[in-house]
Amino acid sequence: MTEVARHLELVNLFAGLADDLISGLEFMHAAGVVHADIKPANVLLDISEHYSLPRPVVRARYIDFSASSRLESDDSTANAGGTWDYMAPEQMRTQKELSTPSFASDVWSLGITLLSLIVGGSPYAAACGDNLFMLREAIKSGDPFGFARMSPPAAKRMAACQDFIDCCRQGLKKDRERRVSADVWKGWLVSQELGL
Repeated sequence: MTEVARHLELVNLFAGLADDLISGLEFMHAAGVVHADIKPANVLLDISEHYSLPRPVVRARYIDFSASSRLESDDSTANAGGTWDYMAPEQMRTQKELSTPSFASDVWSLGITLLSLIVGGSPYAAACGDNLFMLREAIKSGDPFGFARMSPPAAKRMAACQDFIDCCRQGLKKDRERRVSADVWKGWLVSQELGL
C-alpha cells in the first residue's frame, strides 16, 4: 500500500475506530472494569458489507479481558500487567498504588493504540528497537510523540493528520491526574466532529 493510499484509508477509518474504542472504554469504566491490556492486538475489527452500503462498515471491539479487573474489588492479584509499549508511565514505577492498572492507565493505553494506528506501529520502535531498558525509560518519560517523531515516516504521517494527533493527545498526558476520563474524551471527540 502506498503512503498516499494508507493516509486516505486512515482518514476514512480513524474517526469511526476512535469513536468505537472510546465509547467501549467509557462503557467498561462505567461498569467499573479496568481492561489493563489495551493494545492493537486486543482490538477486533468487524467489517460488515451490505449491498445497500456505499462501502464496508468497520467497527472496533475490545477482546481479551484476561488481565481485566473490577476497580472497586480488593483483588490482590491485580498487578502492573499489560504490554510495555502500551503501558502508562506510572505503571513503570515500583509503588503498587501507581503501577496497578487503573481507568487512567486504560486511557493512556488507548491513546497509544490510536497513535500506533497513525504511525504504523509502536511510537517507541525507532528509538528503542528491542532494548527493554530503553523502552522502559522512554515510557517513563511520558513523551510518545517525541519518540514517534524520531522515525521520519512516522513524523510525516503525524504531520499529515494533526486532528487525529490531537485526539490521541487527549489520552496521553503524562500526569495521570491531568489525563481525561473516557467520558470526557468521548465528549471531546463528539465536539470535534472528526468525520463522525
